[in-house]
Amino acid sequence: MKVQLLIKIANVNKRSGKLEEAIELYQQAIKEHSSFYLLHTLLADALAEKGDWINAIVSYHRAIDLNTQSAYSYFQLGRIFYKHRIYDLAIINFWKSIEVNPGNYQLHLVYNYLGKALVKANQLSEAICSFKKAIEINPNAAIYYYNLGESLSQKNCNQEAWECFYKAIKIDASISSIEKDIYQIDRSKINETASLSNPIFIVGCGHSGTSIMLNIMGSHPSIHPITYESYILTKTPGQITRTFQEWDNECLKYQKQRWIEKTPIHVLYLQKAFVYRPNCKFILMIRDGRDVVCSLRQRTKYSNLISAIDRWIYDNLAGFPYWLHPQIQVVRYEDLVTNPENTLQRVFDFLEEYYTDKVLDYYQNPKLWFSSEIVKPQHLETAIDHKNLRNWQINQPLFDSRGRYKSELTDDEKKIFQEKAQVYMKKFGYINEKW
Repeated sequence: MKVQLLIKIANVNKRSGKLEEAIELYQQAIKEHSSFYLLHTLLADALAEKGDWINAIVSYHRAIDLNTQSAYSYFQLGRIFYKHRIYDLAIINFWKSIEVNPGNYQLHLVYNYLGKALVKANQLSEAICSFKKAIEINPNAAIYYYNLGESLSQKNCNQEAWECFYKAIKIDASISSIEKDIYQIDRSKINETASLSNPIFIVGCGHSGTSIMLNIMGSHPSIHPITYESYILTKTPGQITRTFQEWDNECLKYQKQRWIEKTPIHVLYLQKAFVYRPNCKFILMIRDGRDVVCSLRQRTKYSNLISAIDRWIYDNLAGFPYWLHPQIQVVRYEDLVTNPENTLQRVFDFLEEYYTDKVLDYYQNPKLWFSSEIVKPQHLETAIDHKNLRNWQINQPLFDSRGRYKSELTDDEKKIFQEKAQVYMKKFGYINEKW
């Protein structure tokens, strides 16, 4: 049988999932034309798809021996090593793929994979450069922005990271729920002998009631509150693992069943939390965007109305794909303040914890979580003022602050909000809200 016909039949078998037959035919073709590098590449692809990665590596190397400029073979080798967590060899092969064919039309894919391998190898500065290069070549790939955001997070460049996440969401609103292998970890290396598998995270756009929810939930006899915003999901794998274990130990020390942590911006890292603690649960807070922007813009960072609106839009868009997830409970701030008993009953049912109305007495035990005093500041001009306000708020009984936008937003500001965010008000269920 002629080599061309063997290849044609083998390719058909491979596309049909008949890998054994395809491999046998590629091997027959190689016997007749062993110096044709592409045959070794085709065989390697079939072997890799079958899961025979050792022989796939051998075949890719044989293809490279015959054609040292085979960027594809280097790239595929890099992918195999990346998949099997051999990151140093993955990096070498990705770089080689770039070197031998810098004009490759799919070069952005190589830079993205290189960036992921560099993150795994804790070479974060190099990873950031690689993801930026991928974005430069293909600026419309949402996953590239998300991967860049993760590498920036681990470098403690959080503001830049969140901007990348928002850009990703602008391109693809579902990107937060799409599986990202950059988050995958080798669980065999994590010591979970003393771990509590069912922690709780409170997330959402800031100023949506996350702090008061933490105080309420942390008043439950079975739940240990982490009393500061940790930003832990923005950290490196080692930091996350160590901190979670420390919280586990704290929880056990106080004879509690599980811990609860509140960092609103963790709404951008939901998938990452599931990687480290697969059985965790989330309370996802949401609030009328008009009231949120009124509260947000008291902070210097969000003094511009547009920046406050954007924060509300994109944080909530990040959480929206998870609204029906079985491990996530969406809680509206408005429901919490107008019907606290029923709302909290629903939350505790979701957490599989018994409900006690004593959690609503949380304010009777003073907390100094955000500052050293419980005094409502007269002005909100500094970060300290903001922390003092938050500390005052969590020490008050539940109070209804709905509708503040009616007096705090000017007519022009209301118009700006409507033009930019009304579609999202409807998307997030605030359909009948009137001005």
